[in-house]
Parts: sequence; C-alpha cells; structure tokens
Amino acid sequence: MDHLGIEKVAVVGLSMGGYVAVNFTLAYPERTTALIPVDAIIESRPMSKEYMDTLTPVFTKAKEEGIESARQVWINLPLFAPARRDPTCAGKLDEIVGRYSGWNFVNDDSIVRLSPVPERRLHEIKVPTLIVVGELDVPDCLEVGDVLGAGIRGSEKVVIGNVGHMSNMEDPETFNRAVLGFLAKTLR
Repeated sequence: MDHLGIEKVAVVGLSMGGYVAVNFTLAYPERTTALIPVDAIIESRPMSKEYMDTLTPVFTKAKEEGIESARQVWINLPLFAPARRDPTCAGKLDEIVGRYSGWNFVNDDSIVRLSPVPERRLHEIKVPTLIVVGELDVPDCLEVGDVLGAGIRGSEKVVIGNVGHMSNMEDPETFNRAVLGFLAKTLR
C-alpha cells in the first residue's frame, strides 16, 4: 500500500484470505475502511478434528508423492464439493488449484501470529464489516462466521444460499451484489 501510495483500503479475503483480512484490520485499523471476510477462518480458532482429518491426506500425499498428487487430493475434499457441482466453476477451481504452488504442503508454517489472538480482539474492529458465508460451507467456516458476527459489534452477515466455500465463484451475481451493495452503503 505504501509503495502504491494507497492510504486506506476495504479488505476482502476468502478462506485463508479472510484470516489475513481480519489480522490486517486488527494490525492496521487506521488504514482499513471496511472488512469483508468470506467463508473465512481465523487464526486463533482451531479447526475441528473432522476437518483436519480431511486435510491430513493432502499433506501426506505431498510428502510421499509430490505436490501434484496432493493437489488432486485437495481438489476432491468435501470443502470444494459444492463448487464442483457446476462444470464451469469446477473448471475454474481446477485451474486455480493447478497453479497453486503447494509450498505449505511440504514446509512448516512460518506465519507471524498476532498477540493477543484475534478471536479475543474482535471487539476492537470498528470498521463496517460484512461477513459472507456460503450456506453449504463446511461447519468450521460456518461457525467462524458466527464467531465473527458475535465478536464484531455492528457487523452484518449474509448467507448465500445453495453454495459452499467458494461462494464468490459459485454464485458471483449474489456475491457481487452483496459486497458491492455493502461497500456502496458504508463508504459514502
């Protein structure tokens, strides 16, 4: 932002990007005009054993057979099942996953964590916030949407029907209408 001369931004992030968006907003509140976490996770909230059990084969496959094999396991996780119902969306998702480096499949996480943890600091977020979740997303992400909504005073939440974790790709018209309407209303 400094390099580009951008003073303030509305931050939108999907999944792990939602994690980054929440952390950015907590770290740089004076530079954030709005927050939109989408089908997000948050740093301090551990994912369920059931969800983590679906991910374990991805990491195992990457270490044993390589990243390309891991990508094939990853794309077929329940996380992406709703998006894979639509051939157009599935094709785009295949392309995105196919370009993913897979670095984190075979390397240790080197993320610098916020302290205190974000879940305990959500009340500090004062910017307009829209929480977006797909109705069919995995239970962990639906729960995170509830946690964000309860923790961020005045936040709004929209649940996009009949879509999962990739709500922006699965129903772009509804997603764009919700996000752009929220931004138009809050950033006047």
